[in-house]
Amino acid sequence: LLEHGGLTVSEMKEAISNAIELFNGTGRLSFAFSNHDVPRSASRQLSPLGITLDKQDALQFLLLQLETSLIGSTCIYQGEELGLSDVTDIDFDKMKDPWGINFYPEFLGRDTCRTPMVWEKDKPMGGFTSANESWLPISKSHLEKAGLDMAKNEGSIYNKFSSFLKWRKQQPAMMTANNMSSITGGPKEIIFDRISKTQILRCKFDFELVKATFEEVTHGTS
Repeated sequence: LLEHGGLTVSEMKEAISNAIELFNGTGRLSFAFSNHDVPRSASRQLSPLGITLDKQDALQFLLLQLETSLIGSTCIYQGEELGLSDVTDIDFDKMKDPWGINFYPEFLGRDTCRTPMVWEKDKPMGGFTSANESWLPISKSHLEKAGLDMAKNEGSIYNKFSSFLKWRKQQPAMMTANNMSSITGGPKEIIFDRISKTQILRCKFDFELVKATFEEVTHGTS
């Protein structure tokens, strides 16, 4: 799910369906929406999905729920759990990625997703280092979502995702089996069932409402 330009709902369905066909029942795969080589998903996915900036946090949470509801393992890139956006205001003389330096300003390279992790808004350097300067500059926009600060914020993506993962651990369909149904849903939906011997859990991801819902359709069948 790491397409550099982002994925539409249709393209997500295709990618996930291809993975199901090859790996359903095995768990021998891993999903990710972000890593150190592509723009951050909170920013990268807005345009392909037709979602406005004011719904960026809701989108990030939805993507986190989606990738952790699929079969196999999940790679959460640092900052996804905070809803960090891509950093596009790095001064040219501060850039490090040769790719970005060579193609600036048309293409900013990979520095945009590699800036330091921020921990506390009111600490020097966001609490990342005691040095006066870091390899890449601290993003001022990221300071508003510093990790330790967000952990104290009940309504933050961090705490919403933490609660979701605690709920997920209680779902046999997600924890005891690596089986899922084929993908269904309308043009703005991704719907599938996670399936175990004791539970069928219907997972619906609505990119129109930017919201996920989960419904237990069978429990205790064996």
